[in-house]
Amino acid sequence: MPKVDVYDIKGKKVSDVELAENVFGIEPNEAIVHSVLVNYLANQRQGTQSTKTRAEVRGGGKKPWRQKGTGRARQGSIRAPQWVKGGIALGPKPRSYKYTVNKKERRLAVKSMLSMKVLEQSLVVVDKLAFDEIKTKNMVNALTNLKVTGKTFKASGGCVKLTKNGKSIQFLFEAVRREEDWQKKLVDKMRLYKDFYENFVPMDSGFQTMPQLIFICEDEKHAVETFKEIVKNNLEIEQIKLYFTTDLKQNSNTLENTLIEFKLDPNTNKYKVENVELKLLGM
Repeated sequence: MPKVDVYDIKGKKVSDVELAENVFGIEPNEAIVHSVLVNYLANQRQGTQSTKTRAEVRGGGKKPWRQKGTGRARQGSIRAPQWVKGGIALGPKPRSYKYTVNKKERRLAVKSMLSMKVLEQSLVVVDKLAFDEIKTKNMVNALTNLKVTGKTFKASGGCVKLTKNGKSIQFLFEAVRREEDWQKKLVDKMRLYKDFYENFVPMDSGFQTMPQLIFICEDEKHAVETFKEIVKNNLEIEQIKLYFTTDLKQNSNTLENTLIEFKLDPNTNKYKVENVELKLLGM
């Protein structure tokens, strides 16, 4: 019967516990785990891909030229698949990718993963999670004491590292679009960024130093709207400056005059737009 140590939130061993043999002590079945994982990922697919056939593309109702006598190949419609702007032959249509696996297989996959964690000595058992205050920092400290790693944070726009004269800086790009409920999505994303930066430690999510956050907006007016949403919801990040750019500016070959920031004017108590010089980035 497998036995693991029990720790408190300070990372000290307080006891040990015996685990059920039929759950934590079986031989992991990797094939079943793979099968259940593929099923889960398939069930998450929206299946909304779609293309238009020649019958659905607008136009093409008239025969482009007569059948015989022109010297050219016969054609019945300018929306046939071989034509530019024609319909797609055998293209994807909306469909469901959902399917089920047996209940016993799903249970065996869970047992296999738990047993694998025990074999890898990566299963951590805590006696209780009791905090004086419900704060993210307390939970972060507890996870650090327990040496629980593996937190992943990924910006939807991607990450770029620039190096010059022996100095380097990492950028996180977050694309913002005027889509349905874009303000709510921005606020939700900013809460994640705020938590990430306020509790940042070296090598957190693979970053040696704190990365610089840049928002890619549709235009300058959209950048102003984005910044207003951030300020309105008190989501400014004290650890870094928030930089903004636009779709048109980011296509430039250099970083010159591509980034802007909003600074508070102490005289008018209003924000104003200023271009960001490269020397401010330590480059």
